[in-house]
Amino acid sequence: MMTAKAGISPGHHFLQIAFLALLVVVPTAFALITWHFPIMHTASIPILGGEILMILVLGLSFLETGGPLRPPEGWNLAAGLLLIATGIAGAVLNAPFPGDSLLFLFRTVAHIALAALLFQALAAHWRDFAKPIVHAVLFGALFQIAFSYFVIAHGALTGEIEWKIFMAGASNVRQLSFIGIVVAGISAGLAARSPGGKHFLVCCLGVVIGLTFLDLNGGRAGIVAGLGAVGLAALLSAPDKRLRNAFSFLACFAASVPLSMIYVPPNDSWGFLRTIKTLFGSNELGVSSPGRTLLWGIAYERFLDHPFVGNGEGQFRFFYQAGQVRFNHPHNVIVQSLFQWGAIGTICAAFLFARPFLRIRAAIRTSPEVAIPAFCAVAGLSAMAVLDGSLYYTYPTMTSVVLVVLIAVSAESRNRTASCSVIRADDASVA
Repeated sequence: MMTAKAGISPGHHFLQIAFLALLVVVPTAFALITWHFPIMHTASIPILGGEILMILVLGLSFLETGGPLRPPEGWNLAAGLLLIATGIAGAVLNAPFPGDSLLFLFRTVAHIALAALLFQALAAHWRDFAKPIVHAVLFGALFQIAFSYFVIAHGALTGEIEWKIFMAGASNVRQLSFIGIVVAGISAGLAARSPGGKHFLVCCLGVVIGLTFLDLNGGRAGIVAGLGAVGLAALLSAPDKRLRNAFSFLACFAASVPLSMIYVPPNDSWGFLRTIKTLFGSNELGVSSPGRTLLWGIAYERFLDHPFVGNGEGQFRFFYQAGQVRFNHPHNVIVQSLFQWGAIGTICAAFLFARPFLRIRAAIRTSPEVAIPAFCAVAGLSAMAVLDGSLYYTYPTMTSVVLVVLIAVSAESRNRTASCSVIRADDASVA
């Protein structure tokens, strides 16, 4: 097995670069492909394909180093296997279309495999590789924002675009909020412990870009979640930098509002002013608060029909339809989980996803430059998942999985450091 002292092979570097490249390229590739081939939005096939390639790269990294590939630790392994078993049971026993449900379940299996392999790789032969992964996730979202502005400009010049659907990495304009939250959250997290100077200014520029894009696409949930992620970064800042960061982030938001108004697509679904108007009520189902609570109630009723293993993944659209519009999910991750996995699967998923957050303090102490931006971005995506159900989609879920693994690895690194310190102290006392 290759150790840190034995030297690093070219293949080792190649696989690391390949993994980073996939994180950077996949979001924009998804937007580009779906812009030309809208059918590829089904189950977010390009994103899922990129995730499978990431899993392949991680598997090859173990072959390249000759390191052992071990199963996850007991509780994580049990929760993961039980979640998959619950998904299969719900699909086979209760889903209106079992084959369709199993296709969506395959995404969940890919997320679990990515998490397990990435954690092992970072804990073993990819140590000190967590920070480049944070940067790769950030640049992947930034490039997708840049491409989205290109599509907006193209649509403004040609008129050949359906603004509400957008269809370039999104099947509804609200889905663009995911990338704005990632950029704002990670950028603010990187600024949290920044010493200042050019590094801090660049981080604040990232916050402005993320918030501007959130303001432009006009979703209340996205703006609230993005501001929450940025505010969390201010709270997690070093005490002597907390006030500086809080005022700087407020200035970033103040700058983002007029910047988002430079050009607003000619559709009522877009723009910060749209957000202001909807704060005073809207009767549009799926956008207004009454519309969401109706969807939540329908999903909860269907959960009661099959409370243990749920109705299968991706099946909500077969249970409720308003006119010609089908709703893919109930716009709330909690009732969505209960609907598709039942109580058993929801408990397993909550355990796997939330467990690293219980050790966030240890992670921040060990590696604040990794744990804080990862935590802020995931917190923002999770807040939007509660408000708008964003974790139904592959990109925000895959991104959340990667960032949660980084938090978990940072916390584990602190345990290893503490253990090594105890061993050294024992050796010194014996000597």
